[in-house]
Amino acid sequence: MFEAMACGKPVISAGFSSPKTSVHIQNDITGLLVSSKETAELVAALTLLINSPQMRTRLGQNARKWAEANFSYLDMAAKTRQIYQRLIG
Repeated sequence: MFEAMACGKPVISAGFSSPKTSVHIQNDITGLLVSSKETAELVAALTLLINSPQMRTRLGQNARKWAEANFSYLDMAAKTRQIYQRLIG
């Protein structure tokens, strides 16, 4: 999921989280959340993206910005350093 977001691709998360509990995907901002694992709901979300190139572009661009802000190598190095500092001192 994070790799796709970093590549500017919209993501659909099905059955794992809801718009209220999702940490990684903001529904209709950085991707689509389908709260159920029902096939029909997933098909509807896929169809929506297939038929809406503007939505794909918008979600993909927002997803990339989010991934860059939260998972850049500098950010990840700083977070790793913070963990090490807590562990040793």
